[in-house]
Amino acid sequence: MTTPIFEVQGLNQSYANSRFGLKDISLKIDSGEIVGLIGKNGAGKTTLLETLANLEKKASGACYYKGRLVNRSFYQNSLGYLPTELNLYEYLTLKENLSFIFDVRGQSYNENWVNEMLAAFELDASLEVPLVELSKGMRLKFNLIVTLIHQPDILLLDEPFEGIDPAQAIVLKQILKNQAQLGKGILLSSHILSYIVDICDRIYFIKEGELLTELTAPSTMTITDIEKLFY
Repeated sequence: MTTPIFEVQGLNQSYANSRFGLKDISLKIDSGEIVGLIGKNGAGKTTLLETLANLEKKASGACYYKGRLVNRSFYQNSLGYLPTELNLYEYLTLKENLSFIFDVRGQSYNENWVNEMLAAFELDASLEVPLVELSKGMRLKFNLIVTLIHQPDILLLDEPFEGIDPAQAIVLKQILKNQAQLGKGILLSSHILSYIVDICDRIYFIKEGELLTELTAPSTMTITDIEKLFY
């Protein structure tokens, strides 16, 4: 059996008032796989992604990267997390924002990589444009480039399709498929079932902090069938 690129076992997370946020979460992501996370608002999607990104400290359980328990190096070098809001410098250009992030990470500005990514994400004409002038869809694509700047193997994406038009969603889906083809493992949340079904190899359904169902081969089912199953 192939070792998953990322695996979670028995993850629990609670709040200060002893209310559980996550209950005994176990999941896995294989190399080259896109996995969806769906559930109603407040079901625990963001809490799970934040906890996996090591932003929620009051958690127990184990996470494994390529079969080994994760450590600080994993979070710094192998994991990319895209929250719903990414705080960048609105009035700096895309190039200036990227230069700053490279500097913070102790890396030299990689012009070849930047140019390649901007072209792949259809942002090559916007390198000298202030971030504040980007459309919602363009901003999302740039945020994803920022998430990829250290070329992580694992991507956690919180509602990446939120607020973008169908044309931009098509571009984003292809970008994510391309990243999966490079061997990355991707876990993304969304409430837009049609996008999830189109792009994901498997789907987890979360309710009140628990993973209740795992759906394999979602593309073989209709949206109506999935809604009946999960909702």
